[in-house]
Amino acid sequence: MTDCSYIKGWNSKEVGNFILENTKIITGGVSDNDIVNALLGRIKMGEEQGWWAGKTALKILNGTPPDAIPVATNKYSKLILNMKLAKRMGIVFPMELIEEAGFVDNDEESLQ
Repeated sequence: MTDCSYIKGWNSKEVGNFILENTKIITGGVSDNDIVNALLGRIKMGEEQGWWAGKTALKILNGTPPDAIPVATNKYSKLILNMKLAKRMGIVFPMELIEEAGFVDNDEESLQ
């Protein structure tokens, strides 16, 4: 679950249980921290930043000035589904989504 330990009285397990019991509408997330509390979402892939950094370092080593390298945006993401929340909401995802997706592990409060 989201690390909000800086909030007095925050209990991730209680928050997760509250979300499972009370979510009535589709919710989404865009980061590792918020996707565990949402029904579904797309998160950035850390590997992409690594690939970009490696390719960019090679360009610089081959003589490209750093200021000639344009700002980049993410092109890849990973679909994450929260099947426990989907089940409680009566939502059945198409098999195409399930085959593409990673999943929230509600028992471990993390991503799989």
